[in-house]
Amino acid sequence: MKELSKVFIFILDNIKSVRVRLQLLFKTDDINIIEASNSSEFFNAFSQNKYNGNLIIMDIKLKGEDGFQVIRKIRNKNPNIPIIILTANNNREILIKAIFEGATDYILKPFEDLRIKNKTNEILDSYNSLKNINQEVYRFISSNKKELAEKILSRQFFYQPELKLEYIDDNYKKYLKDISYHLSYLCEAINLNSLELFNDYILWTKASTQDLNSGAEHIVVNLNCIKDILYPELSKKMVIIVNRFIDAANKNLLSTDTSSKTFVDKNNACYNISVEYLDLLLKMERIKASKLIMNEVEKGIPIKDIYVYVFEPSLKEIGNLWHKNKITVAEEHYFTATTQLIMAQLYSRIIENNRNGLKFVAVCVSAEIHEVGIRMVTDMLEVDGWDTYYLGANVPKRDLISFLIKQKPHVLGLSATMIFNLQNVKEIIEEVRNIEELKDIKILVGGYPFNMDKELWKKMGADLYAPNAIETCNLVANTFKSDVS
Repeated sequence: MKELSKVFIFILDNIKSVRVRLQLLFKTDDINIIEASNSSEFFNAFSQNKYNGNLIIMDIKLKGEDGFQVIRKIRNKNPNIPIIILTANNNREILIKAIFEGATDYILKPFEDLRIKNKTNEILDSYNSLKNINQEVYRFISSNKKELAEKILSRQFFYQPELKLEYIDDNYKKYLKDISYHLSYLCEAINLNSLELFNDYILWTKASTQDLNSGAEHIVVNLNCIKDILYPELSKKMVIIVNRFIDAANKNLLSTDTSSKTFVDKNNACYNISVEYLDLLLKMERIKASKLIMNEVEKGIPIKDIYVYVFEPSLKEIGNLWHKNKITVAEEHYFTATTQLIMAQLYSRIIENNRNGLKFVAVCVSAEIHEVGIRMVTDMLEVDGWDTYYLGANVPKRDLISFLIKQKPHVLGLSATMIFNLQNVKEIIEEVRNIEELKDIKILVGGYPFNMDKELWKKMGADLYAPNAIETCNLVANTFKSDVS
């Protein structure tokens, strides 16, 4: 087989002789075979490999188990890994259902060695080729954004000539910049193979323009213009990938209502406090906002509850208002700074707790400036007795690695809010994995993109992820329950 260095193949089959035969067929220095006789063994091994791998070969008929359900569970863990069904069942409906559930292809038992090797090689080559094509699309768009944006705007003027009167001078430059952002998010999402990230960006764009003249239909036209301009510039396979992302975004755009979105939930345990706190922020009443929080803590509300039920939803709502052009960037920064100041005032109450002997290092990756979320996780772990080291934003990778080697924490927490900084997350994780002294560190990731694409943390190679501060703390606590001193 060609180009299969560091390949991981999982084999799931009830019959031992089949597993042994496949093991002998594929086993080389370049291929790692992981076999399982049932789904429990399989998912245990799959999770130990962080739900990564190059190929799964499995029977659809498992003892006492629904093979289709196993396929669905695999797809929930890893939507991209190829799955070959190896089965003696020649029922066409069964085979079609397996493909529908997420299988890549099938081979009937009894099988010929040469056939299964050729099929495996073909699928692996196709899988690797898809990754390479995504990277080609990324490189082409990111290298030609300015020229492409001008062509796209010209094409949109052709379809919507009335826009020429609206987009002149500064407005022309602004819209050209907006199209460049569309292209940037598109190529970053394609590079990460994440439809969810591009869909979310387009919905964000819709929310930010819903009170302006341009709406969903205007964005759809623009996205279709992107398809028009890229079509003659890309190979057929590259065009298929671009169209898949843009068509999914268009469908999601027209079917999703973003106008009523809010993060201040009436079911929130501290709903009234959260509403009052948000109102004070919007009125620029920093001192009153601080007094409100301090008074509630004096009344006995746990600091964790303040973080989870007041700070977190309020800051998300502030971001939501900015997206909708209800507040300015300067105002959003003021509200964030006010919350950080109050968090600093609460810190003296946190460090009074007993220590549990565990260490947590938290950092925003290089070029990332949104740090409140990871700071909240750090403070809440302090409440739980962890020794934490919050390094803030923009820490150079080399200095971070030196700090980790010196402190040897149990967990490294990495935060990224912007899609453009995800590559920095991946690079840090790869660097840590390659250092023997840091091999036991668990890596936790979090931030907005990870909440949009629930599989993204696995693509990054992380060990832990949770969608918010309280779930993150609970996850970390459970992971190290047996290590608490």
